Amino acid sequence: MWSADHGTLAVDLSETLIRVGILRRTEMRFTPPNYVREKNAARLRSGFEDPSIGLKEQIGPLGRTFDLSIIVGSGIPLHTDKPKVHGLSPFVKLPWSHDLPEGWSIGGMQSLFYGTNDQPNKLVGESTIYVEREVIKHSDVFVEYGADYSRGVESRQVLHIGAARRVTPRQQIDFHFGFGLTHGSPNHFFAAGYSFRVDHLFSRGD
Repeated sequence: MWSADHGTLAVDLSETLIRVGILRRTEMRFTPPNYVREKNAARLRSGFEDPSIGLKEQIGPLGRTFDLSIIVGSGIPLHTDKPKVHGLSPFVKLPWSHDLPEGWSIGGMQSLFYGTNDQPNKLVGESTIYVEREVIKHSDVFVEYGADYSRGVESRQVLHIGAARRVTPRQQIDFHFGFGLTHGSPNHFFAAGYSFRVDHLFSRGD
């Protein structure tokens, strides 16, 4: 991801999420360290961010078209020599989605983070909501609004627009961009992604 934030240019490579199903409705999630390079008029900073680990439990579907899950996990501080690191950073997330007629869907996520590295001993709330539609077969477009809130800190609100293409039943590429809606948000950002799925990874052969 590339972003511009009030004179600071940043490149984030690569934000990776590894998901492993361990039960029918339960998956383990691991985010490896990602490399970040930031540059502004005053300094140049580069290095790896901390990883995180968590579990996701699917609660839904509730009814025929509403899905709900819960994710719990924590960031794991590896850079204990940094003055802004204050132990684990637990979080809880509630992603949801609802299918609508004619290829439309709506969804979002409510999240709560505690003790993040740059805001120790503070709660940070995050809300997102999106509208998505399949425009042609195997291709979707979406518009998403997201906001972070923390006591004593200006909110970070962004508008996020993107498209995804399922090139095979198990592979997808996506492109998205966005811009900030408040002074505390990034000016703009752009990202591209690739995801794939491996089925029956731990199944035993005949």
